[in-house]
Amino acid sequence: MNGAGHNGGSGCGTQAGARQGQQQQQPQQQQQQQQQQQQQQQPTDMFVACFEAALDEELRGQEISSGFRACFEKIGSPYGFIRNEGLREALQRLCDLSLEAAEEAARLGNQAAGTSTSAAAGGNTTATQPHLPYDAIRSAVMPRSAVDPHSTATPMHHAASGYSASWERTQRALNGAHYTMSVFHRVLVPRVDERSQCNPGGPVNVELSEEAALAWNTLNHAQRTTPPPSPSPVGKKKELDITLTEVTYQEQELALRLLQGLSLVVYDQRRVIAEGPLITFLVEVWQCCLQHIQALFSLRRRITALEKAGDNVSSTPHLFEEGPVQLVPDLETVIVATIDAMEAACHYNPLALTRIVQQGGVRALLDLGLCPYAPYDIRCAVFDTVSVLMQEVAPFRRAVAAGAAGAAAAGVKKGNEDELIQTMIQQAMSGYLGRQAAPPPFLMDRASASKFDSAVRDWFSQQGLSHVVSAVLELRDVRGTAIAAGAMPKAEVARNVQRVNQLREKHLQALLQAVDGKRAVL
Repeated sequence: MNGAGHNGGSGCGTQAGARQGQQQQQPQQQQQQQQQQQQQQQPTDMFVACFEAALDEELRGQEISSGFRACFEKIGSPYGFIRNEGLREALQRLCDLSLEAAEEAARLGNQAAGTSTSAAAGGNTTATQPHLPYDAIRSAVMPRSAVDPHSTATPMHHAASGYSASWERTQRALNGAHYTMSVFHRVLVPRVDERSQCNPGGPVNVELSEEAALAWNTLNHAQRTTPPPSPSPVGKKKELDITLTEVTYQEQELALRLLQGLSLVVYDQRRVIAEGPLITFLVEVWQCCLQHIQALFSLRRRITALEKAGDNVSSTPHLFEEGPVQLVPDLETVIVATIDAMEAACHYNPLALTRIVQQGGVRALLDLGLCPYAPYDIRCAVFDTVSVLMQEVAPFRRAVAAGAAGAAAAGVKKGNEDELIQTMIQQAMSGYLGRQAAPPPFLMDRASASKFDSAVRDWFSQQGLSHVVSAVLELRDVRGTAIAAGAMPKAEVARNVQRVNQLREKHLQALLQAVDGKRAVL
């Protein structure tokens, strides 16, 4: 019994010693595993990390550029449904990129506001920021030193300059791309006048016969004014082919909205669009549209005169004669889209402003707005666009007359131009733009601002409407007023928006009455 007990005791001791040895080995193994994990988590080399980050950025940029390239390849298709799909995809991509940049800049702005609020109020970060679109002009014009992502700048500096990494990535990806020409090959086809080919910088002048003016629209704009030949069974296209390949008003509106978005979003495309056939096409369309409206009005007056000469004489034809001409609704929408595209192309773009003046675009646009029997929406779009562009060039026009120091002092005294406008004025007056290898996409020079402003004022003076220039300048506030939608009820926001729209509509009606001579003083 004693031997058995001795053997059992020694066995238990051996097992206990083994367990103690295992317990001592487990912490050592855990320590070794932790050390291995830490070694794996530590960056092996800064060069490798930077290379991987650059490669990831390059892949993202290639994805953006390839996506837009695919969209414009569809826009160049001979089939309408493929073109329509490409236009909608490109517009959606522009909207997504703008929204992503706006959200990124808003997050950075909220962080900056939270940092300043916490420093002042002991950590209370309940600041509310209004939802605003991305300020592309401020991001492009303001000094770039404060927006370096690897710098030690504070979030407030980044927010003030409007930095967005996704926005910068988009600009790098689409730099040097020439996508817009596919739009003019299929959807928006200029007339390509021989004189314009010989002198592309000269004025554009399109004259239509009465028959061609009556039948004109933007779909047959590129066709000659000769009447179409009678269709023959041999040379007639199949109706199915015509249906699949013909261009529609909807496609033209989408194409113009796409060019408008590219002018506002993609920096490099601003130069391409200003140098391309868009401005020539717009001037041609406005001149032809005015002749089309005049031809319709003349036809309506002849019909009214024939009705008055008949037995049934009433007041209805007289009222019908005085009203505006009724265009095809889709054609009217396309004309309004051309005016919006012109505004976007000339938005702080001296090259586009100079070309629109040289090719007679200012006169063609204002003649269209002056026509008393033109559609109301077209006339409103004309004077609204002129108001925006006149306000944009006004600070630089004052700089021409007063010099850089006087313009800066006037801006500070007036208090209307913020730091952004002052920076642009200083760049224009000091000649800083000419010394840059790559000038900023949004800029203005003295010559272009003065040339456009003088062209508009000369037109009003020739028409005896110099007294309405101030009303045109006050028609639309280009600086705008931000509405903090998150800080007030939706009903109040809707009432504010409705009140602003009603006030603007009232100003537009008063301006048109003054232009038509029905109202002497505004």
